[in-house]
Amino acid sequence: MIDNTGFGFDDPAEGATRQATVTAVLEYISSVLNVPGIADIEFQRSQSDGSGFLAAAGSLVSVDGDGFKGGFTFDHLTTGVDPSSTAPDGNVTMDFGWPWNSDMGPTPSNEIDLYSVVLHELTHALGIASYASSTGGSKIGSFNAGSGIFSTYDSFLQRGSTGKQLYLAGGVINATSADMRSDDIVFAGPNATMVFGSAPPIHAPSGYSSGSSISHWASSLLPEPVMLASTTGGREGREYLGWEIQALADLGYPLSGQVPDPDPDPDPDPDPDPDPDPDPDGGPMPDGGIDPGFDGGTPIDPGDGGTPTRVGEVGGNTSTLTGTCSVHTTKGAPPWALVVLGLIPLVVRRTRRS
Repeated sequence: MIDNTGFGFDDPAEGATRQATVTAVLEYISSVLNVPGIADIEFQRSQSDGSGFLAAAGSLVSVDGDGFKGGFTFDHLTTGVDPSSTAPDGNVTMDFGWPWNSDMGPTPSNEIDLYSVVLHELTHALGIASYASSTGGSKIGSFNAGSGIFSTYDSFLQRGSTGKQLYLAGGVINATSADMRSDDIVFAGPNATMVFGSAPPIHAPSGYSSGSSISHWASSLLPEPVMLASTTGGREGREYLGWEIQALADLGYPLSGQVPDPDPDPDPDPDPDPDPDPDPDGGPMPDGGIDPGFDGGTPIDPGDGGTPTRVGEVGGNTSTLTGTCSVHTTKGAPPWALVVLGLIPLVVRRTRRS
């Protein structure tokens, strides 16, 4: 195999199956998006300690001024132009010390579904991720007082009860520490809002958790979306809900013709059902969802390199695992930051496959 580690994606028994599962995730994302570019996603050398996070991923972002950033992954996919010839667009690190369901079969209750976790992490790299800190400022930094570097996703964040927009044009900060812990933040993207029926609620618990808070949907939602703030043994989230797909459209991704129309009922019913069925794509549910289960979220400089094992490509109607590369920055290169979100399980029996 590429790194000849005999572990993770190189495991002699399950490595090929794991690669096939990642390829299936890339193919699924490619079927959802209709983009001209191919993003370079590094799958770095796998970890094996089986503690802490299950996986971590993020997209690089240019640190070149305050405002809203789509990130390298978004830029490469939507323009077809590589933002950097020396760095990947994003990366993923897996910890195969945990008990994984590596294939596409049903996931036992004492295993974590590889497909679901890879889809979740790659969706963070696509842009469902906040750069906001616990105080409401930017995790990455700022060039001017009162503003900062935020994600396109952050530009749609509002207080649900008042409609207060948390981040204004140019990355001007209108958020406070109290907002970050309010349990009252929504994603007000127009496409997602139309399909969901209201602005989808964001995970913003009173106990702020870096890398979890603000970057996921509220844990009380049913049916469960892909981008929940935690996972557990046996849980599968292998397809986006319709409104999650439309949230990607709100970020600026063109969608393929195979996804739900933003207006699922273009012909109004003159005599609507007085007791309609619940929205199949979910909606606000009573309190009592599961607790957050993420760690991370600290911007780090990718210039130290690392030892990636392989590169995954998504977009451009392709889905492959190919090649190897090392990441090194040089003096005078544009400054970058990488926001990494790491997923840890809430409940899983720590028995490992032999």
